[in-house]
Amino acid sequence: MTQPSLQQSLGLLRRRLRRVLAAFGLGRVLAVASAGMGGIYAVDRLLTPPELVRWGLGLFVALAIFRVAWKKLVLPLSASLSPSQLALWWEREHPELGGRLSCSVELEDQPGAASVEFLAETRRQARELLPDLDRRKAVPSGRAQRSLFGGLFLASLLVGLGLAFPSESGAFLGRLAGEETPWPGATRLVLLPAWIDGEDSPRIPEETRTGEHRLLAPAETGLTLRIRAEGRPPASVEVDQDGKTRNMRNLGGGEFSIK
Repeated sequence: MTQPSLQQSLGLLRRRLRRVLAAFGLGRVLAVASAGMGGIYAVDRLLTPPELVRWGLGLFVALAIFRVAWKKLVLPLSASLSPSQLALWWEREHPELGGRLSCSVELEDQPGAASVEFLAETRRQARELLPDLDRRKAVPSGRAQRSLFGGLFLASLLVGLGLAFPSESGAFLGRLAGEETPWPGATRLVLLPAWIDGEDSPRIPEETRTGEHRLLAPAETGLTLRIRAEGRPPASVEVDQDGKTRNMRNLGGGEFSIK
C-alpha cells in the first residue's frame, strides 16, 4: 500500500479526472439532444411529414443520444485507473517529480525489488513535492467546461423557446408522442356525425383510413354533412360534388354544413 499522503494525492487526481470527464460527456449529450430535438421540430414544422417519418426521426435522434452518452459519458466514467496510471498522469504534467511518484507506487507492489532505504528516500522526495502539485495543470478542464456550457446553453435555449411559445411546444410534444395535433395557425377539418333525412339521430361516418370516410345511406335520400374547423377557422369551405364546386354554409364557431 502507498503512504497516506501519496494515496490521497492519487485519490484527488482520480476525483478531478472523473469530474472533468463527466462535465465533458454531459455537455456532449445535452448538445446532441438539443440539436436533435430542434432538427425534428424544424422538419416537422416545415415539411409536416407523415407519422411514420416522425417516428423514424425520433428513433434516429434517440440512437444518436444513446451512442454519444455511451462513448462520451458511460465508458470514460466506468474505466478504472490504477495507482500507477494516476502516478504517470501526475508526472506527465509535472516533470519535476522525476519518476519518483510512479517509482514509489510500483515498488510498493513489488516487495524486494529495491532496498528499504531506496524506497524510503524515494517516498520522502515524492511527499516533499506533492504540496506544490497542481491538479488543474495535470487535468485541464477548459475543454470540458466549454462542452458543458455549450450543452447547457443549447438546452436552455430550447427550453426558453418552448416556454416563450407554449402553443408551438405543446403541439410539437403532442406530435412527438404520436398524436395528430395540428400546428398553431393550421386548420384541421373534422367530419362530424351526418344527418340523414327521415332518421332521428345522426350517423357517424366510418373512417376507412386517415382523411377518408365512408357512410352508407339509401339512394335519393337527403344527407346533411357537417365539419368542424380546428385551429384557425377558414372564411369558407368548398366541396367538390360530381365535378362541381359548392360552398358549405358557415354555421359559426368553426362549423360548416352542406346538404
